Amino acid sequence: MKSEKFIKIKDFLLLKTMYSKIILTYMVFSLVLFLFMNLAITSAITRLEENLMSQRLQSDINYIEDLISNNSKFEWQIKGDKIYFGDVLIGDGTEEKANLEPFLEHERKTGTFAYVFMLDKNAELGYVEETETSAGYEEGHYLRVAGSTKSPEGKSIVGTYITKNVADSLDNIGTYSGEANVAGGMIYCLYNRLSDKNGNTVGAIVVGRNITELKSQISYSVQNISIIMILTILICGIIIVFLTSKWTSAIKITTDYLKQIEDGIIPERPLNLKTRDEMSLISESVNKMVISLKENTNLRKKSETDALTNIPNRFAYEDYSKNIYNQLLKNHQTLSIEIVDIDFFKEYNDNYGHTAGDRCIKTIAKEIQSLVNIKENMFAFRYGGDEFVIIYNGYLKDEVEEIVNTLKEKIINCNIEHKYSKISDKVTITQGVCFGFFDNRHSIEDFFDMADKALYDVKNITRNDYNIVDI
Repeated sequence: MKSEKFIKIKDFLLLKTMYSKIILTYMVFSLVLFLFMNLAITSAITRLEENLMSQRLQSDINYIEDLISNNSKFEWQIKGDKIYFGDVLIGDGTEEKANLEPFLEHERKTGTFAYVFMLDKNAELGYVEETETSAGYEEGHYLRVAGSTKSPEGKSIVGTYITKNVADSLDNIGTYSGEANVAGGMIYCLYNRLSDKNGNTVGAIVVGRNITELKSQISYSVQNISIIMILTILICGIIIVFLTSKWTSAIKITTDYLKQIEDGIIPERPLNLKTRDEMSLISESVNKMVISLKENTNLRKKSETDALTNIPNRFAYEDYSKNIYNQLLKNHQTLSIEIVDIDFFKEYNDNYGHTAGDRCIKTIAKEIQSLVNIKENMFAFRYGGDEFVIIYNGYLKDEVEEIVNTLKEKIINCNIEHKYSKISDKVTITQGVCFGFFDNRHSIEDFFDMADKALYDVKNITRNDYNIVDI
C-alpha cells in the first residue's frame, strides 16, 4: 500500500497524471490572473487617486489665490525682479520679501503645502548635490519666492530653484503632476504655470501633499482587494479540485476497465461511473462495446469448440498456432507437436455403432484434456474424426516422451472394449511427435507435417505405440 501511495505521489509531482496537470494549469492560470488583476487594480486605483488628488490640489490653488487677494480677481505679474498677484507682493526670492502668511494659513486649514515660483530665465543654473534627506537634481529656471514648507533641517527653501524636468513640463504644457523633490522629501504635487494678462509666463504655483499617505491608501485598498481575490481563487480552486477529482476518478475507472479488456479479460459487470455528464456517454459506449465483445467472444468460442468433446477444435488450433508464432521465434523456445490417432476406429464405429463411437471419442478427449489441465503450456485440440493434436510449449524431449507414454497408458487403463482391433482387445492410440527448437528456418506447419509423418511411420509397422522425431 505504501509503495502504491508513493508511486501515486511521485506520478503527481512528475505531472504524469491528468489530475496533477489540471491542478498545475489552474495554479499557473490563477497566479498569472492574480498578478495581472493586481497590477491592473493598483494602476486603476493609483490613477483614480491621482485624478482626485489633482482636482483637490486645483481647488487648493484657487483657494490660495483667494487668500492672497482677499477674494478679489487679480492678475499675476512681474514688476522689476518681484512677482505680484494684483498689487500684493508675493516675493523676489529672498526671505525678507517673501509673503508667507497666505501659504501658512492655507497649510493650517488644508494640510497641504503651497509655493509660488517666479520665472528667472537669466538664472545661472546648476546641479544640487544629493544629501542625506534629499536626492540630487538639476535646476530649472523657476525660482521659489514664497511658500509654507521648510527643508528637513528647518531652513526656508525660498530662493531655491525648481527641478529641470518640472520646469520643462511647465514650459511645454503648462502643468505637471506627480512626484517631486520638495523640502527634502518626495511629495505628490500639482504645478500650474502662471501667466499675466497678456498670456506671458511669469511663474508657477504648486500645491502638494506627502505621497506617503496616498501610497498608504492605495496599499490598503489593494491589500483588501488582493485578499478578496485570493479567497475567490481559493474557493474556485476548491470547486475545480472537487469537479476534476470526479472527472479524473471516472477517467481512471474507465482506463482500468478498458485495460482489463486489452489484457483479454471481459468484465462481468458493466462500467458504472455514477455521473450525469459526458462521461456517462462514454460509459454507455464502453458498455455497448463490452456487450458486443461478449457476443463475439461467445460466437468465437462456439466456433472454436468441438461440439462433441467440448475441447478446442481445428479452427482453435490454427488460431493458436498463429498467435504463438512470434513468441516462439522471439524466445527461441522448444516446441513439440503430437498427433494422436485412435487405433482401428473405423472398425470400432462399424461394429459398435456411431453412438458408441461418439462415447469413445469423448472418453479419449476427456483423458487428453485431464492430462493437459495439470500441465502448463500444453494445449489439446480435436483436429477431426478420431485425431487429436497436442502442443507442448517449452518442454524438453525427455519430458515430452514421459507425457506421451503417460497418455498411452491412461487410454489403455480406460478399458474400452474393442474386439475388432488387430492390436489389442481394448481401445488404444498411436502417437506421432515432432520435437525441436523453434527458429525462423521452420514453421509450425513443418512441425505438424513431421509429427504426421512420424505417426504414419508407426502405423505402417504397428499400433499402440509412439514415435518422436527431431525437426
